[in-house]
Amino acid sequence: MTQINRKQLLLVDLQVQGGLILRVIGYWAAMLITVTTFLITWRMLTGPARPFWTHFDDLWFQYKLPFLGVTLILPLLIYDALRYSNRFAGPVMRFRRAMRELAHGIKPANLQLRGGDFWLELADEFNAVALRMETLNRQLETYRQRYETPLETAVPEDQPATGKLLARIYNPEYAAAEDTAAFGG
Repeated sequence: MTQINRKQLLLVDLQVQGGLILRVIGYWAAMLITVTTFLITWRMLTGPARPFWTHFDDLWFQYKLPFLGVTLILPLLIYDALRYSNRFAGPVMRFRRAMRELAHGIKPANLQLRGGDFWLELADEFNAVALRMETLNRQLETYRQRYETPLETAVPEDQPATGKLLARIYNPEYAAAEDTAAFGG
């Protein structure tokens, strides 16, 4: 089984890009119905009186080649809409993946977008935020290691009650263990 090159994949977000493709098809169909309605109305107003369905036969005879041409253009419209939408749907998918990694505490790789993609500046800003979060996490870990000494041993020996009080305030687990011991639990 061959692996798909993600950079050449056109449809990256089915919900967004699929909705866009349905809109393109809808606009194409609305244009075709509108032009057909105008042509039939024009023929009925300017031509001799005759049954309604005969206008469709005449219309098909006169305009079948342009109709086929417009029908052949539809796949090109869909392809172009997919390529264009990939310039914003692809970056959004990469942003979502990187944000998910950040939320799970994983340092995401530096976010690099392609030259033709939208939101290049946003990628730079995201990278700056991710770097800032990494710096803050390192500082937090340093502070945790530095102040990991239990509070009751950090207080001078001549003030043991203060150390226990601070330990109860800042460490709920210490307070729970002390309460359990005090009440015979």
